[in-house]
Amino acid sequence: MFLDRSWVRARLELMSSYAEGVKEVKRRGRSAFESDPLIRMAAERGLHMSIECLIDSCNHIIDGYAMRDPASYQDILQIMMEEGIFDRSFGESFLPVADLRRLLAKDYDRLTPERVWDAVEKYADAFDEARRSLEKFLG
Repeated sequence: MFLDRSWVRARLELMSSYAEGVKEVKRRGRSAFESDPLIRMAAERGLHMSIECLIDSCNHIIDGYAMRDPASYQDILQIMMEEGIFDRSFGESFLPVADLRRLLAKDYDRLTPERVWDAVEKYADAFDEARRSLEKFLG
């Protein structure tokens, strides 16, 4: 498969726009998050779409460079570490977003506001580092 760098960059740009929404939720603070259902929904959607854009970008890179086939969403991020695209420290701290994706996309009935807020605090800025790593790899 051919790696379409412009496709990946477009997904990374979209990821950043969703991540900006997550950062805005974080800036507004926990009390606003807890008191306003629209802010909670914005956090959920922003996290979900940021993760989807990231996973899609990474998977496209894996296919484009004929890296090993991932067995799961978490494995996609693991491959990014194995290939040196994400450094080990960042990658290990970022792996749980794959599980968060499942909660946001499939198991949303088990998603709690506490889990969403924890993810906002932990990952709001992490998407920037993921993008920098992927952009550096793409050259």
